[in-house]
Amino acid sequence: SMGEQAPEPREHADPSVPAHHASGSEAPARRTPAVLLAGDRAHSRAVAGRSKPFVEVAGRSMVEHVLSTLLPTPEVGDILVIGDARRLQERLATAGLIEEAFARGHAVHVLPQRTTLYENVWHAFLASLPMGDSDPDRTVLVVPADIPLAIPEEISSFVRQAWAAHVDY
Repeated sequence: SMGEQAPEPREHADPSVPAHHASGSEAPARRTPAVLLAGDRAHSRAVAGRSKPFVEVAGRSMVEHVLSTLLPTPEVGDILVIGDARRLQERLATAGLIEEAFARGHAVHVLPQRTTLYENVWHAFLASLPMGDSDPDRTVLVVPADIPLAIPEEISSFVRQAWAAHVDY
């Protein structure tokens, strides 16, 4: 609703991230918020009767795999996970990912899903804005929950290439 106030994400330097990561390049001077799409409404497809973000691969749900990939990625700041908020909060807390995020200097905000993909992305984008910020050039990384095999180096490479090319991602 219009009166809802989104939590204010915070950007923190992550002392656990070395100056050079796996690619050998320097740690980024900036970090972008990530929007992790884990919704299961409208055009989402169930897999074997289960909500796709919660389908298990190698003993963990896909959304857990993707969040675990985002946390050590130096270019990623706070993470907004949007979907079935109660179920996501419970699953991520039980898996220890909320604590891991905090230990790495990230805030993880779990947001209730909207009706459509567009509404989910827009709501999460607005929630990523610091209070009073209306920067039209603000960027967020939008990541689907169904890429459990992604690795931090791939996410880093993608974001760095997007930054270098000044393109949306």
